[in-house]
Amino acid sequence: MSPVPPVFAIILAAGRSSRFGSDKLLAPLQGRALLAHVLDTAAASAREGILRAVFLVVRDPASTEARLGAESGAIVVVAERAGEGLALSLRAGLERVAATAPASGAAALVLLGDQPAVRREVIAEVVRRWRATGAAAVRPRYADRPGEPGHPVLLHRQLWPEVATLEGDEGAAGLLRERAVTLVDVPGHNPDIDTPADLAAFPVVENS
Repeated sequence: MSPVPPVFAIILAAGRSSRFGSDKLLAPLQGRALLAHVLDTAAASAREGILRAVFLVVRDPASTEARLGAESGAIVVVAERAGEGLALSLRAGLERVAATAPASGAAALVLLGDQPAVRREVIAEVVRRWRATGAAAVRPRYADRPGEPGHPVLLHRQLWPEVATLEGDEGAAGLLRERAVTLVDVPGHNPDIDTPADLAAFPVVENS
């Protein structure tokens, strides 16, 4: 029997929260830091064998975000150039994953630290679709927001070298616009939190 192709999660948590006015990833949501919800979901997916390991990208190794990641079992990656844009955080995460992953037949699942409603079943569906098809890129399409790019995004290892050329805040979006992306239809939606108003209006999280 062939081994199950591994998928490594990369949680991006090195942003500066400029629109929020303070460190939004530590803002309380249902009594816990916003980021903790994402870490919990990724950790649960790893325990279930959906993910091989979880990597958390932060700006500061002494930060509370880094501590939360370590407590959840994530491998903490420091992105020294994170201030230059989202692409640099993604590149830092992928470089660390590439040193761990097999030379072929692996993928990275990119999650955003400010999306606390991300669900395990969505992660599982995206990973299952990739393992069944070997697609270069897979992402969810949420029923409540079908016109918006869904997260998390899965990138086959064949795309990782191209991520190394990205710059600025676009992340993998520019890369994916030029590729056929496999979409997985899922219910609901997965909003991000950019402002205090977003946090105040956020629904109850039921992902852990």
